[in-house]
Amino acid sequence: MDVAISLPIRTWAALDVALGFFRAAPGKLAGGRITRHCQRLHILLRRSGIRSRYALVGTADSGKSLLRLHVQGPPQREPWILNLPAGAAQSLAEACLTVIGVQSDPQLGALLEYEAEELQAARALLSEVRRQFPELGRVVRRVRGPKSVRWDERCQEYMFMPPVAQRVHWHYLRVGAGVN
Repeated sequence: MDVAISLPIRTWAALDVALGFFRAAPGKLAGGRITRHCQRLHILLRRSGIRSRYALVGTADSGKSLLRLHVQGPPQREPWILNLPAGAAQSLAEACLTVIGVQSDPQLGALLEYEAEELQAARALLSEVRRQFPELGRVVRRVRGPKSVRWDERCQEYMFMPPVAQRVHWHYLRVGAGVN
């Protein structure tokens, strides 16, 4: 059974960037299944015409580059719907949980320093998958230790838990953008 995931083009592009670690990691390091599904997603997005790059917009006081995502050549329709097999959707959800969860660990967070847009894209994928395929909620419940996201019944989406929410807020403040 396929899961039809509908996300804006810019969100798909940011998600593609966020999953870059899994695409680049050797199979044994990242887990062959997750890496394979991330690579499959990358290929589907490239074939559809979704290409993106980060452009330098300035430098923060800390010396870190301030980047903004630019999407090049997206498909004509917005939002873009991608049909993923349930197994691939589950793998991508697991990868998104890792991308978000790593932000609550100071040492690992420095290793995988994601921008707010990438973290928001990972959260958006988790939310969309859960809305369309509720059985995947088990993926989040399986995570041991402190949770990096929680399901909000009223809004029907995942919300960041502290300290991940704080890091996302700092990212937005650093680039001078609103959190909306």
